Amino acid sequence: MSEKEFNQIVELHSDALYRFALKNIKVVEEAQEIVQTAFEKLWLNRNNVNLEKSKSYLFRVAYNYLIDMI
Repeated sequence: MSEKEFNQIVELHSDALYRFALKNIKVVEEAQEIVQTAFEKLWLNRNNVNLEKSKSYLFRVAYNYLIDMI
């Protein structure tokens, strides 16, 4: 995954990921942290994550981090 592809993924999925996190955690700062962590993990694993599966990867990471926070 290139930097350009990563930036496109951020543009495509950041709002939905934030709404998902905020709906479940109900604290703005924690929802932002969940989104940031998900994108950070995607970037760190960009060579191992299939571009077509990046959305599901992001939501899985966000969900797992959300559960850890709760």
